[in-house]
Amino acid sequence: MQKATNQARIVALSLLSALFFGCEDPQDIRFDLGIGGKLTTNFSDSTLIERFTMQLDSVITSNVPEIMIGGYDDPLLGQVNAEAYVQPNLIKDATDFTGVKFVPYDLPTTSTLDSAYIILNYNGYFQGDSLQPMTVDIYQTQQPILAGLKYTNDSQIQTTTSVPLATLNFRYRSISNAKGDTLFAISAKLPQVVLDQLAALRGKPEASDATLFARALPGFLLKPRSNRVAYAFRVGTDATSSSLRLFYRLGTESTVRAYTFPFTSGRFTKFTVNRNGSRVAAVTQPNQLVPASQTENRTYIQAGSGLASVFDFKNLSNIIGLPEVAINKADFIIQVDSNFISPRLPVPPVVVLAELDENNKIVKTSTFEPVLVPINANSPNAGQGSLFLTTTKTYAFNVTSYLQKLASEGKKSVRLALVPGGYISTSSTQSIINHSNLRRAAIKSAKLNVFYTYAK
Repeated sequence: MQKATNQARIVALSLLSALFFGCEDPQDIRFDLGIGGKLTTNFSDSTLIERFTMQLDSVITSNVPEIMIGGYDDPLLGQVNAEAYVQPNLIKDATDFTGVKFVPYDLPTTSTLDSAYIILNYNGYFQGDSLQPMTVDIYQTQQPILAGLKYTNDSQIQTTTSVPLATLNFRYRSISNAKGDTLFAISAKLPQVVLDQLAALRGKPEASDATLFARALPGFLLKPRSNRVAYAFRVGTDATSSSLRLFYRLGTESTVRAYTFPFTSGRFTKFTVNRNGSRVAAVTQPNQLVPASQTENRTYIQAGSGLASVFDFKNLSNIIGLPEVAINKADFIIQVDSNFISPRLPVPPVVVLAELDENNKIVKTSTFEPVLVPINANSPNAGQGSLFLTTTKTYAFNVTSYLQKLASEGKKSVRLALVPGGYISTSSTQSIINHSNLRRAAIKSAKLNVFYTYAK
């Protein structure tokens, strides 16, 4: 009898699948199993979702391809500032496909070190007032910025002195032309103390070992001089981008050569915010849920600073608590307020949903990775990213397999945080949390649309 029941349900679910992906939405469809039971299919878009804005306790900003420098006064979310920490290291050997070999810093001790520069390559991301000047001070750090460590948006490393080694003075037009289709590098000459440090490493074991080199040469802090800067920009830190550049001569020759130490080792961005007078002024403590009613009926997300929108699904038990429930199709639609989108203040192109625990902290796996709503049941550890849909001004998540998983685990409620994300590669739909910029969005509403079947 049980086998016959299961077979009947399989047939019914197969028929339902055709209806779900057809042109019309099924409403209260019933199939007589012919053995004393019925499957009932319903549609629900009335799940109670309470919305909040929350400051995450910390967000990882290290070892991403870019760093942020500067800041600006966001008309919605207040002042945000960014300072970057970078660690020079040896160049990876391009002929080594294992990625573990490096080109030695093998200058002879008789070489003449002429000068050293910090080179910053702007990568096209900018936010704020482009007409204002900016001054960035450069310091050396007391400890190295190590690639194996995770640094957050509030991490800080002490500098060797309170006086900067060098200073960058520039305007936005120093890093981009008027159209924004040509990008420029900016540079600052470093003092003799850096040349002395590099000279002392010649011929030493540290000169041929990337791990030892990163620990031997101090890192750099790039810090805006003012706390009220007018714009923020992003620079690349890949092997061919921003770097410490050493110019030298061999023996008695007059030809000047260059050796590049890229910032491909440790690097991270520290963000500080001042929400006073903003729409999220009530968000004062990490992991504190501030209802949408206190933020003009909108919730907010902002990359870098760790501002997240939280959705509390209160009455999922009305669906996943039903007998032998099957989630046939479920979409979570998040509506962005288009009144707060502009070319100068763009929204995150990709977002992800992270599970929160009872203390409103992101749930972590046994390997300390965040638990994200997955792509599907076949890829439970692959985070699902949602692209911003410009036509509808929405983010959309397929949460079919996720809700089915909750039902199988007997969970009757769940709390999710919407945070900025990014695809792990250009050829993958798997996404991770990404805080390498300052994009933000105002969330207007959220709705869960569910088609489900249960035994009746």
